[in-house]
Amino acid sequence: QACCLLLLLRRGCRERTAAMGQQCSAACKENRLEDARHAGHDVSKDSPFKLAVMVVSARGLRDTDWFSGPDRFFYCTFKPTGWDDGLVYSTRWINDVVDPCWKEEAEVTDYEFGDALELSVWDADADDQSELLGTARLEAESFDVTGFNGELPLEGDEGSPTAYLKVRVRVAGQRYPDGPSQELKVHIDNPRRKASGIQYDIEDGTTVFVTGLKQGLITEYNEDLKPDRRITLGSFIIKVNGVEGDSSELADMLKKETHLDLLIRRPLEWRVAICATSEKDLGMEFNKKKIGNSLLITKVCETPKIAGKPRQRRKPVQEWNAANPEQKINAGDRIVAVNGYKGKAAYLLKRMRTEAKTGRFHLTLVRPATLEY
Repeated sequence: QACCLLLLLRRGCRERTAAMGQQCSAACKENRLEDARHAGHDVSKDSPFKLAVMVVSARGLRDTDWFSGPDRFFYCTFKPTGWDDGLVYSTRWINDVVDPCWKEEAEVTDYEFGDALELSVWDADADDQSELLGTARLEAESFDVTGFNGELPLEGDEGSPTAYLKVRVRVAGQRYPDGPSQELKVHIDNPRRKASGIQYDIEDGTTVFVTGLKQGLITEYNEDLKPDRRITLGSFIIKVNGVEGDSSELADMLKKETHLDLLIRRPLEWRVAICATSEKDLGMEFNKKKIGNSLLITKVCETPKIAGKPRQRRKPVQEWNAANPEQKINAGDRIVAVNGYKGKAAYLLKRMRTEAKTGRFHLTLVRPATLEY
């Protein structure tokens, strides 16, 4: 359940100083007002247009001190462009994370139809000194009729050009719109049983994890498609011709079937912050076969409760899971990078052992994305 964002500072005078070009033309605004009325929204002056804005999460943020720890915090602020600069909504401050997840919502009651939303992500220290990591702008035409559910690129984050902020916006009284689909349905005819060109990992036992694409059936399929319709590295093949749940069988069907109906799930990628003194003390176990370009987690250990004895100290992964339920590490997840370093499974394990000596390191993990965006 979403928490509420805080409205900071008291509303002062309202000056409209938007530069030319930042606001839509009067004709454009009137057209969208008409669209809003047709959608059932009350946009009269006597009834202020109300929005609900949820700041969900951020990923790929530059880390100003290389490692986010207990004295480093992430938070996000936003405001409509028509508000003066002294008033913003703010999420709570989160520390000891790499990709913050807030899932906090605010109802914006004093919103003027046509205003864009300005969002900023900040890094702060224990002395309340803040540094701007990136900003995003969501234009009114993207949300004021049907709402918005997606990621916005964060600009000005020089250390991480791939940083994104996930945001949802809805008109009060409506539900949030669906986000981008996390599933892809693909039909390919292959009468000559041409090699697919897919390089894969089937160690999880239930899916086919795409680790590489050589020239072949799939690259030919991808050629004329938009990026969001392509089969890409890191995707998970969930079903082949209606069959699911057995990685070996799915891989065999990819080779032998002349007609392929594939159900593909996009990867969910996130980073976690681990405090540990050795790789053996993490609280998770890995696949014995170190193959492919990811390290498959086969078990996340639980702290046993023994009657009459003090509770044992949690392992680092258990500590992370307890503090970050939205970003839990589970069996079946795959480690694809250690402190940003990528490579084969054996290399990732070696790198983790090396980085663990420093006491603090980042892991990048992937799993099949859920259908709810």
